[in-house]
Amino acid sequence: MKRQVITVLILMILAVTLLYAESKLVMGVYLYNMSQKDYDELGIKESYGVKVDVIVKDGPAEKAGLLPDDVIMKIDGEKVRSTDMVSKIFYRKKGGDNVKVDVLRDGTAKTFTISLQEKEVKETPYMGVYLKDLSKQSYLDYGVEEKRGVLIKRVVDDTPADDAGLEDDDVLITFDGEKVYSDSQLHDILRDHNVGDKVKLEVVRDGDKKTVKIKLGERKKEKEFFKVKS
Repeated sequence: MKRQVITVLILMILAVTLLYAESKLVMGVYLYNMSQKDYDELGIKESYGVKVDVIVKDGPAEKAGLLPDDVIMKIDGEKVRSTDMVSKIFYRKKGGDNVKVDVLRDGTAKTFTISLQEKEVKETPYMGVYLKDLSKQSYLDYGVEEKRGVLIKRVVDDTPADDAGLEDDDVLITFDGEKVYSDSQLHDILRDHNVGDKVKLEVVRDGDKKTVKIKLGERKKEKEFFKVKS
């Protein structure tokens, strides 16, 4: 009986791991989740869809014709309710697959076909911080008027972040000129950089904006760069 229970638990863990494994595919956009207020302003009665913030130059989405502020409503007929859902849909695909993307642009429905591209596999530069996504209320608590960014939960000693002067409870809102919305998106931005790159970060500290320069380092085995769950 115990063996059966253990087997079931292992299968459940494997299933969850597969479901939430990071997609190795991209369409060349940075997305963010929308609030109910956003849906109301755009006249979207059923609350689903994610908004395009940035289009990556020469990426699949740009080539297909997507634009910033497009709202992605469906991918291959499946309603998109969050940015995480996009990753889960892509996990079932492979490089070169074409997906049908339904968007809402200025109140008009449009459909595009995008050829998914595999991510370039390379070492992700290391900062040396523990991160946590924030809720809408938390943005107000930390004095972040933009209502975006990720919380630096802790800065690891003797790391690039420590050397740059980042502090615990800083909210990172911009990385090298790009707006930051979540820790997963920040990972994607980091992958576009190399070890040794010098970049500017914009953080909110005690309600005030500060600019910090950091030299990205090489990941050390004993230190991890990951999300702290609430």
